Amino acid sequence: MTAAQAIPTSDTLSPQQVVSAWSVVVALPIPACDFAVPHAYQHAVPVGCRVLIPWRGELVVGLVVTGSHPANPARLREVVHVLDSPDEPHVSPS
Repeated sequence: MTAAQAIPTSDTLSPQQVVSAWSVVVALPIPACDFAVPHAYQHAVPVGCRVLIPWRGELVVGLVVTGSHPANPARLREVVHVLDSPDEPHVSPS
């Protein structure tokens, strides 16, 4: 296999290409759920930022806690909108 045919790795891809989903928490007593990254989103994972997500027929505000690698990303619902700037998240990541 030549260098041009090499399989892409996390070293050769940008963060948004490697991470296919974000783990998002909502104000319910359930664990974080995975949601697909919006198609037009071109930044790193917005940890600490509020996002609008589809939840049981409504749009709900959630908080991104991490990037994730789900087993079947094609079945995930997509984040509708990122409400905060990744440069100034609603909750400071630590």
